[in-house]
Amino acid sequence: MSDEVKTEQPSKAKMRRGTRIVLIVSLALNLLVVGLAVGAVLSGGPKGHRDMRMPPHVRALAPADRRAIGQEIRKAHRAGALGERSGPRSSGRLADLLAAVPFDRAAVADLQEQTERAERARFSAARDIWLDHVAQMSDAERAAYAERLREVWAKKGKDKPKHD
Repeated sequence: MSDEVKTEQPSKAKMRRGTRIVLIVSLALNLLVVGLAVGAVLSGGPKGHRDMRMPPHVRALAPADRRAIGQEIRKAHRAGALGERSGPRSSGRLADLLAAVPFDRAAVADLQEQTERAERARFSAARDIWLDHVAQMSDAERAAYAERLREVWAKKGKDKPKHD
């Protein structure tokens, strides 16, 4: 007989199958997100993402024309010609009016009217800057612009003009 004493090895705790699956899926998703981020950085970001927020007649402008019009709009904004943006101050006021008891429908309507008037004024000023720029184009430049606009409409069915 031997005097060897068996020492018990601490057993490894077994991971439950469900936990293992969750960890594998989590790892896969993390790798996917990292891959997408690296791909976006290496490819220069999402192509056309910013352009999709612009209306078709702006997307169709040549880059130099778009830049010139943007500079004019920014210059007009700095000069105060576009009025003041409603922004957080108006949003905070709207939140206050919505939370008020009793609810003052007329006050909310008045605030919305003020915001819409300011938006229309800014839009009109930007439209006038665009029109001034288009009016200064030569006939050939305007024809090329019109063709690019048709191409933009052809690429996106939802941007096509509506026909009665």
